[in-house]
Amino acid sequence: MISVEVASLTLPKGEGEAASFGGMAGFTVDQAGAYRVSLSEPVWVDVVEDGKPAATLRFGPGPACSGIRKAVSFDLTPGPHVLEISGATVAEVGVLIERLP
Repeated sequence: MISVEVASLTLPKGEGEAASFGGMAGFTVDQAGAYRVSLSEPVWVDVVEDGKPAATLRFGPGPACSGIRKAVSFDLTPGPHVLEISGATVAEVGVLIERLP
């Protein structure tokens, strides 16, 4: 097993235990608006916009039997963003980012 330490761009709101998993992924927003990040695990998630965490609009569990354990919505502007995940108890987390109508 390979152990890698993740250095987040911002201080996560929920770092988790030292033995937890985390990661980052870049994505680009083409159109301003509300975006939902749906996750397969109940992890801490932040979206970094212009070097700081974007404000959370709302969060909660996904629909029953959907496989979505957590969904968090953010109001984002166009441009590059970074998704930061921390506090995961498993090494793989499914992620879906979608613009809300």
